[in-house]
Amino acid sequence: MKKREIAILSIPVLILCVGIAWLAINIFSAEDAPDFIYTSQMQTSGSAAATAATSASQAPPTSSATTTVTTESTSEPTESFPILLTTNDPENYAELQLQGNTFYIKGYFNSDEVTGVFVGDNSVKPAYNDDGTFEAKLEIQNDGYNNVTLKFSEDKPQSFRFYCDSNEAHIVFCDNIAEQSENALQHIIDIPQTAVDDYIVTNGTDEQRETTLEEIAEISAQVCDGLHSDYDKARALSEWVSLNIYYDSDAYNSSVTTETLSLCKTLEEHRSVCGGYANLYAALCQSQGIECYIVQGSVVQNNYSFEEDVDIAPSHEWNAVFIDGRFIWVDSLWNTDNFYKNGKYVESVQGLKYFDITTEALSQNHCAKRVERREFFGIS
Repeated sequence: MKKREIAILSIPVLILCVGIAWLAINIFSAEDAPDFIYTSQMQTSGSAAATAATSASQAPPTSSATTTVTTESTSEPTESFPILLTTNDPENYAELQLQGNTFYIKGYFNSDEVTGVFVGDNSVKPAYNDDGTFEAKLEIQNDGYNNVTLKFSEDKPQSFRFYCDSNEAHIVFCDNIAEQSENALQHIIDIPQTAVDDYIVTNGTDEQRETTLEEIAEISAQVCDGLHSDYDKARALSEWVSLNIYYDSDAYNSSVTTETLSLCKTLEEHRSVCGGYANLYAALCQSQGIECYIVQGSVVQNNYSFEEDVDIAPSHEWNAVFIDGRFIWVDSLWNTDNFYKNGKYVESVQGLKYFDITTEALSQNHCAKRVERREFFGIS
């Protein structure tokens, strides 16, 4: 055979080989989940700011019309004014204080840095103190519904809804939503063990469930190693879930089954939807002897509030943890942007802004309707 003929025949073979290689790469990337990561942004609540804390996001505007200034040292107003505390976590919180048409904002984020505060087309760079706390002051320019947005150096922005009319502004607290969520915590529903078993390993054997729970216990012990308080353990476990589990968009867009939400499947594939996040977090906490429940409820996104749209059907699950005589809200899914789509794992930012979020802040976009007790370690 002539060399020219051999070269011509080699072209289809080369194309075929490239195609097979490309297919193999995609098959393996779709099957191989990332390794679990055991790192933590924080393990204790020992910062200087800890003693100072006593009590679906819009991106900041990028228009050239945006006005940016560096804030002056903010003196507290003398009159009383509404305050929204974002979380009870002394390591990650902000206080939004509103008087007239002016926001007074201060706080501390151990795991991140606030680089800008935005209200409409107005923005300001916060001033930082020696202990790591920040403060800023910003005036409201437009009437109607709007957002005050905190922009971070690493995590996604965080927005809070407010309403302004004739210079009389109020933060959207949605008191009735907060009341519904608090009321749901007073009526916890016990789930039968047979149903809980399927959330461990769907249609599995006792031996398979025991193996899965042993893996849960091992992970929990490793994450909580060296931690002493249940609060620090609960925070570390939430962070671990957000860091290691990916939101399964493929399952959401096709079909979500009990197996999708099961501990076994979530650990095996490192991905699930909101119910899988909630189950895994609850099991990890229960392994440490921490009471943790699954919350089912409604959410609003795209910078709307329940004040604007009250008839939202339940579509989301998160957690409530009982520590030191009180319930704390935890949404490990809303603390991460990791996702799995078209057979690909895509790692993104994680945060802790939905760990121990206050009921008032939670009510801006979450409304609890039902709270379940699923005792994962209750099987014999």
